[in-house]
Amino acid sequence: MKRPYSPVAIRHRFVYVIAWCLATLSLPGQTDSMWQQYHQAQHLITIAQNDSALGVLRALDQDLTDLAGATATPVPDWMRTFRLLIRLERTEALLKKRDNAAATVALLELIDDATAAGTHEITVQAYLRMAHIHQRQQRPSDCWKYLDLAGELIDTYGLKSLAPQLYNRSAAYHRHFGDPALSLQYAQRALATARELDDTHQLALSHFNLSLYYEESNPRRGEYHLQEAAEYYRHTGSATDYLIMTMVLTGLRIEDGRLEDALAVNDSALVYAGLVVSPDSFFLSRVYDDRATILKTLGRTDSAWHYLQLARAAELRQLETAIEDRATEIEAHYLAEKQRDLIARQREQFAQNRNQQQRRYLFFIFGMAVVGFALYKHSRLQAAKAALGKQELIEAQNQQLAQSLREQKMLQGEVHHRVKNNLQIIIGLLTLQLKEVDDPRARASLEAMSGRIYSMASVHEILYREGRAGEINFSQYARQICNHFELLSKLPRASVIELSTGDYWFNLDTAIPLGTMFNELVTNSYKYATNHQGALHLYVSLTEEEDGKTFCLTYRDNGAGFPEDILAGKGGGLGTYLLKGMSRQLRGRVVLENDGGAVTRIYFRRKNQHKSRGRKKRYSPASAPIPATA
Repeated sequence: MKRPYSPVAIRHRFVYVIAWCLATLSLPGQTDSMWQQYHQAQHLITIAQNDSALGVLRALDQDLTDLAGATATPVPDWMRTFRLLIRLERTEALLKKRDNAAATVALLELIDDATAAGTHEITVQAYLRMAHIHQRQQRPSDCWKYLDLAGELIDTYGLKSLAPQLYNRSAAYHRHFGDPALSLQYAQRALATARELDDTHQLALSHFNLSLYYEESNPRRGEYHLQEAAEYYRHTGSATDYLIMTMVLTGLRIEDGRLEDALAVNDSALVYAGLVVSPDSFFLSRVYDDRATILKTLGRTDSAWHYLQLARAAELRQLETAIEDRATEIEAHYLAEKQRDLIARQREQFAQNRNQQQRRYLFFIFGMAVVGFALYKHSRLQAAKAALGKQELIEAQNQQLAQSLREQKMLQGEVHHRVKNNLQIIIGLLTLQLKEVDDPRARASLEAMSGRIYSMASVHEILYREGRAGEINFSQYARQICNHFELLSKLPRASVIELSTGDYWFNLDTAIPLGTMFNELVTNSYKYATNHQGALHLYVSLTEEEDGKTFCLTYRDNGAGFPEDILAGKGGGLGTYLLKGMSRQLRGRVVLENDGGAVTRIYFRRKNQHKSRGRKKRYSPASAPIPATA
């Protein structure tokens, strides 16, 4: 059985018949160019150049008007139908521009004329577009009224080729006004009928509606339908629609935290944006914005800043182009009206005085040349002013951004300073409370709590003092913690502290858990490893494992070592619980053993930190396994 034609194929065949009629009729005018203009307008709408498409359609309608005026016979049916198609494309361009008021007026007039002419396919499409407008304006009853009218015409005249459009529009209606179940049913019906009719555009739109339905309940399935829609648009040459799908996919993967996948899809969007949209397009600005967001989250701030500048430049070009297009349209309309008036006056004067007409014609040509020269000079001056204004705007923005950056650095330092001061106040309160507590266990708990708070305060103190992009040097931090405990201790001999921690920098998300674990280790050493005649000896090293992603903090003292129940994992207090909990935060583990004293090895990874230039051995989080042995 032969497969029915899709709505697009039917319309193209109908216009081919019109083109054949134009070619066989001996009428004045360039009939071949009308067909080219019509498809040029469709292409311009596809690539979002709606103002240009409206200009082409307006010129084509004027050509038909002139052609009809040049014939003595009544206007043929093909010409009336062709003009209805032109008006239908005009409403599509207005809808894409979101000019709802102008689109509504044009559609209501088109519905009346198409109904009178008996072109039911055009009437149905006009009904569906009116439903779209009412959906935008939050009018469910009016929207459903036009959907119902379109359905009646499709059923009455057997317009099965338009059924997928009706189902997709109905799915959007129910999704928008709160009936997800019906939205799913209509989207599935649209998918089935579009496959049957081989209507690839509506098939892609059906997948898009299904992706919106499953967006919340089943994100993976929603993403599958979105990818299917993108593939249909890519293979059918609908580059602009494919670009839109890739932009939606990019947003979904950014929200889902799959930044590498989002970056890959954004690469495709960037390629297609360069192919189908102009440098002043909204789509290009959105693609650059998404890329800047991804790169910023990945820690690639320089690249993110570059694409953010490109996005702002595209927005500026878009605004300038809109202003220039509007001015050019008004100017062209004015000149066209003026030219028609002059031609009319010349025709009237031609019958009266040929010589006078020739003189005026020459004067008109001279005047147009002067106006053209003046317009050329004016445009050059305006372009120079615009370039100067753009440069001044960029300089002002750069100054504003620099000032904002300085303020942010100052505020960040102030925040760390205040946090450190607040923690110091808490430590002071705990110290005052210690003077009133006689119970040894309670005093030990308060002293341990004071030490833990001091470990966090030290992080903020170093951040405030160093001010290096929110990171601290672990070697400097470990030295400060050890010195603090040495000053507080009452040991008869000075402790021997050996640090071999390299030059590693960690952000706040890594430094706080790591510092808490280190504080617990030092606390335990000063509490349990000092019951002997010699001096307390501490050895601390920080090394990087061979996988390039895991670190090992080795802490050793010369005390009596861990009890057997601790080594067996059957005992331990809050300190042991903190060690294990904090190591899990850093996707690591803790290994305890006795070797001439207590030895603790903590394996961990950086958290929320990525590679950057100018800092030693900076790695991003990964899912590689942590080594099973020390």
